[in-house]
Amino acid sequence: MDLDESTVGVILQAPKALTTVPSFEPKGAYFKARGEVANSVGFDLALEVTWSPKTGKASLCLFARRVKPGWSRLYGIDLGDDHHNPDCNNTGDPHRHNRWSVTYGDRFGSGAPDLKGKSVPEAFDIFVSECNISVRGALTMPSVQGTLF
Repeated sequence: MDLDESTVGVILQAPKALTTVPSFEPKGAYFKARGEVANSVGFDLALEVTWSPKTGKASLCLFARRVKPGWSRLYGIDLGDDHHNPDCNNTGDPHRHNRWSVTYGDRFGSGAPDLKGKSVPEAFDIFVSECNISVRGALTMPSVQGTLF
């Protein structure tokens, strides 16, 4: 399946559901949580949250799988880092990737001052709301006590 701006808009507006909140798993120096996103628009969707306890950086993403050119991030929120857009403007920290296009995918970001100081679980709640994803439960951060990073 090919994606275009209109199709991505339909995907984002359609009601979706994450039936179980994903659990974090260690992946070297960071943690990753991934869950399947049920939807009625016929796309294979997944939600992913990555977090580094060492840097404090986090990324929350909605992906479409099995589309051309492969995986495509449709929407994202990034905490803890600035972003350099293709037009050489920086977004600031935190930022959203909310302007999907055929030419650039989600590589353009925009500043998100409303997310400043938010925890990863707080940002997760905002993210799923903005993506129209219903969730049963809350995102729980992993314990890093005794873990070397």
